[in-house]
Amino acid sequence: MNNVEIEGGLANAPDFGFTKSGRAWARFTLAVSEVRWNARTSSEEISTTWVSCQAWGSQAEELMKDDPVRGEKLYVKGRLDQSEFQDSDGKTQRKTRVEIVVYQFTSRKARRAEPVPA
Repeated sequence: MNNVEIEGGLANAPDFGFTKSGRAWARFTLAVSEVRWNARTSSEEISTTWVSCQAWGSQAEELMKDDPVRGEKLYVKGRLDQSEFQDSDGKTQRKTRVEIVVYQFTSRKARRAEPVPA
């Protein structure tokens, strides 16, 4: 079974685009933080994991319409996907992403209303 559920804040506004065949895509990074107790220092420490996410098709198009901005919180459900590529030195690198099936905003930033032209 390959299921992932996470919630985190957008590290930056998503990148959007279309493939040559016209299929929409969206890519973004979620900052997933948790507080852990450090027994050695007797203090709390915040640990952040940066999770790459990707949406395709209608999910990507919906995300574009939602116009997300940095810091907004999202819940995503999907599956892990790993791809391989060659870096500039010719070494094989791997990238793991969450392929989004469902997403939901858990907090949105207030937006200023656009001025109405006179």
